[in-house]
Order: sequence, then structure tokens, then C-alpha cells
Amino acid sequence: MTLFRTVELKSLLIGPIFAGLVWVNPALAAVSSDQLASPQARVLLTISGNIAQKNAGNEAKFDLAMLQQLPKHQLLTTTPWTEGLQRFEGVLLRDLLAKVTPDYTKIKAMAIDNFSAQISGQEINDYPIMLAYLHNGQAMKIRHKGPLWVIYPLDQFPELKKTIYHDRMVWQLNRVEVQ
Repeated sequence: MTLFRTVELKSLLIGPIFAGLVWVNPALAAVSSDQLASPQARVLLTISGNIAQKNAGNEAKFDLAMLQQLPKHQLLTTTPWTEGLQRFEGVLLRDLLAKVTPDYTKIKAMAIDNFSAQISGQEINDYPIMLAYLHNGQAMKIRHKGPLWVIYPLDQFPELKKTIYHDRMVWQLNRVEVQ
């Protein structure tokens, strides 16, 4: 049995006993506190900067399977670049960051073409900002803003329907620098 299954089994067995007393974030329970699993397939995302958990030198690298092990969320929203209501699926940015660091003030999200945007830690914690890997049930290709796209919940939080937030919805995301 792998470490992942052992830790997961323990959290399943212990969780109900302490229900109401302690909440264990399943994203953090997937790997022991001192080790981040290594990607087994093509790396989609590299996280660097002020991080505690690393799996490749001073960085944390994630393949699709590693991202899919984090809690999956769905978001229905419109965007300035699509027509009508769209369904995005992926992980919350705050869940992903919890996997590599307990503390951050902001991040720099960077795309394949070197476009970048700063996202504050307050925004990440206040809003369910998603790192989407599915768009309308399909994996996103590079020519369709994939394979990863930062999605803000624009329809759920009308205050986010401003150009300043649209500019932070980085598509073709492949790097995050934690500050």
C-alpha cells in the first residue's frame, strides 16, 4: 500500500471519531507533511518561491493526476472570452497553495507566453478562485486557453466583473510564484 492510501485510510478511520472537533483538509492529508509526491506524467504546473513543500529542487511540480487528487470543484460562470454560461472544473487556488505553503501574501500567475498577473492572498482566501483543467467537461488544449486556466467566479460575485479581475484570469497557466 502506498503512503497516499495509508494516510487516506487513517483519515477515513480517524475522521468520524473526531467529527465536530477537528477538521482535516483532505488536500493536506494526501501526502505526509514533509514530502510532496513527484509527478509521474507531463508537468503542467510548477510552483516556486516561498514554498515549504517541494518535489524538484526548490520547486513543486504537478502533473494532471496530482491536481486531480485535490478536492475537485465545479464553477458555472460567464467570461469575457466565451459566450454564455460555461462549466469549469478544477481545484481551488487556495487548496493548491495549501499543499505547498501555509503562508502567502500574493502569487504571480504566469502563462506559457510569459503573460503574468499578481493575485493577492486576500483574494485567494475571500473568493473560490479556480485553477480549471476542464472546460465544459473537456480537457483544455493550449489553443483553447489550456491546459490550465485561472477562473474567477464572476457571476457569483458581481464585484469581480471588472477589468482588473479579468486581467488576472491567466490562461495557459504553467507557473506560479508564491510571495
